[in-house]
Amino acid sequence: MEVVAHQRLLITDMSHVGVARRAVRELARQQQLDEVLAERAALVATEGATNLVRHAGRGEILLRPLDAGVAAGVEMLVIDRGPGMADPERNLRDGFSTAGTSGIGLGAMRRLSHVFDYYSQPGKGTVFFSRVWTAEPRSEPLAYGAVCVPKPGETACGDSWDVKLVGNHALVLLVDGLGHGPEAERAALAAKHRIRQSSDVGLDMLQSLHAALASTRGAALGLLEAELPGGPVYFSGIGNTAGMLMGSGKRRSLVSINGIAGHQMRRPQRFEVPVDQDWLLMMYTDGLSSQISLDPYPGLRNRHPAVVAAVLYRDFARGNDDATVLVARAA
Repeated sequence: MEVVAHQRLLITDMSHVGVARRAVRELARQQQLDEVLAERAALVATEGATNLVRHAGRGEILLRPLDAGVAAGVEMLVIDRGPGMADPERNLRDGFSTAGTSGIGLGAMRRLSHVFDYYSQPGKGTVFFSRVWTAEPRSEPLAYGAVCVPKPGETACGDSWDVKLVGNHALVLLVDGLGHGPEAERAALAAKHRIRQSSDVGLDMLQSLHAALASTRGAALGLLEAELPGGPVYFSGIGNTAGMLMGSGKRRSLVSINGIAGHQMRRPQRFEVPVDQDWLLMMYTDGLSSQISLDPYPGLRNRHPAVVAAVLYRDFARGNDDATVLVARAA
């Protein structure tokens, strides 16, 4: 799946509902969704934005295109820090519509989406997640999702990520280009393109990424490899990307060596990470606080990885740098 940074729409009043609807329709057009699918996606955005204003006062919608080869689509994450919902399923039930909304109800967001999930916590806010596809993508052995946004005020994003699946072998890449702005973005994209083009694995892939970044300002990066399902998991990292693998009651940090990929890399190391079969991966750049944790969020671990990533972004992003958090689990 081709990955780009999310388009971030701030929703603070009812005039922004139309902005969100038009942005989603334009993205749907670029992704060649037909009129019916484009309208489905636009209705999801309309209801999501309306609920942000009516019930949370403000929030944001993150958009990105989806490309799974035989299918294209649109992804939406609707994020707020509002009052949350004590009984989300009641609000999502068909026929239930809160007063003053657009009238289609939250349940229609789920019905109109091909993939839908949410997380809400009283006093902390809500995240809705929707994907609308042109066709059903093939099932994959790894479920994953991410939030990737540029530094506030910037359009270029110096972070990037990618997931490459070859049979049951998964490579998960997180990149943080040095600094921010266009030159950092060039470094981040160079690494993403190399992992797509190269058939290397293990330390050979790390060396290949290092070479691909030599003509750029360099980057920190983390590379996780896994044999699915239930096979060994390995991690290699350079610089200050961070991450952890969570199992049943266990949390294992992912260890990176010092350096800058593309410029200064000591002898690379590849660590096998002991994990349970039901592991959950979280990787993130330094645009998020090092205090990141799932402990304050009962049940969040069991939601779609994109929802997990959105909640962590909402509550742990520093707000002064590019920020990316990537979450994955064996499907």
